[in-house]
Amino acid sequence: MKIILVAFGLCLACILFAPSAHATDFVFSSFQCDPVSCQDSGIFDVVSEASVSVDAFCTGSGIEFHKLVKAQVGIDPVTGEVEPCNSPYEPKALVERHTTELVDDFGCPYNLDTMRLSAEIFDSLGGIRWSAQQEFSCDGGEGAPTVFGTRPC
Repeated sequence: MKIILVAFGLCLACILFAPSAHATDFVFSSFQCDPVSCQDSGIFDVVSEASVSVDAFCTGSGIEFHKLVKAQVGIDPVTGEVEPCNSPYEPKALVERHTTELVDDFGCPYNLDTMRLSAEIFDSLGGIRWSAQQEFSCDGGEGAPTVFGTRPC
């Protein structure tokens, strides 16, 4: 009888004091932008450029990212030749990082880091004339590029 009580007590202790299960997190162990603020604004002009580069490494997956986001005004994005616009615009580039808590197939929570690269061109009234975004996640996910508007020149 004592052996059964001891075994029951041991099982109860194992259940009560078992560590909670936690899935592997997919998060950035290093994340560095240039410029450090992860955002850049070009001057309001007929030829201008804003760019941000980011280098990141993810734990859990070992994925490395080396990305560059550019917003250009008056510069041909394919050839790089200067073609001034008829009116001035302001380019902006931005890299954002965010963490989402998800649940795996076994009900264990884990964190997933994602970065969003954005390039935008604003007109003289502050309205967005053109915008492009793309997301990359530490689990290897890659969102399709999303483009709104028409590049002004």
